[in-house]
Amino acid sequence: MITEGKIEPIIAVMLGTFRKTRGIILPLNFEFKDEFIKDILPLICKNYNTSSKASENIIGGMSYGGLAASFIAFYHPDIFGKVLSQSGSLWRGLQLTDMQGNWIRQDWLIQEYLTQNTKKLKLYFDWGLQENWVVGSNRRMMRALSKKEYEYKFIEFNGWHDWSNSRKTFPQGLIYLLD
Repeated sequence: MITEGKIEPIIAVMLGTFRKTRGIILPLNFEFKDEFIKDILPLICKNYNTSSKASENIIGGMSYGGLAASFIAFYHPDIFGKVLSQSGSLWRGLQLTDMQGNWIRQDWLIQEYLTQNTKKLKLYFDWGLQENWVVGSNRRMMRALSKKEYEYKFIEFNGWHDWSNSRKTFPQGLIYLLD
């Protein structure tokens, strides 16, 4: 996209998580959010020519990463003014399971966006129509964003919850956020 002149050169930092810990680290984790802002982000800024303008900084991810990006930006719109959430697990609550081990569907972050003051954020979401819980929660998020008058765009595609689908819509999200 840079070579084709669709976007200007950017710095992309991608954090990886281990399969066993990603479900603990990424979803609605205030400790991880604080560690990311206080420890990881300063290392990135020290080593790369990053912007101090929130309007020039995008945070994004897929699945739990999309949830984490939406969560971190909500609490730090002074740092990240743009969010790219692909198949975000927005259905999550602060707890994953109840006392019997059943998964809890709470849409906790959606309620935060809906009930708290509107933040200065530009958001992009996409998800596949075969993603069960993801479809419903992301559609609820779009209604919340519309009600709160956020600047946002979303794309639904015919696909599942996997990287091969998300990489097809990633360029559209990036172009939208950089425009």
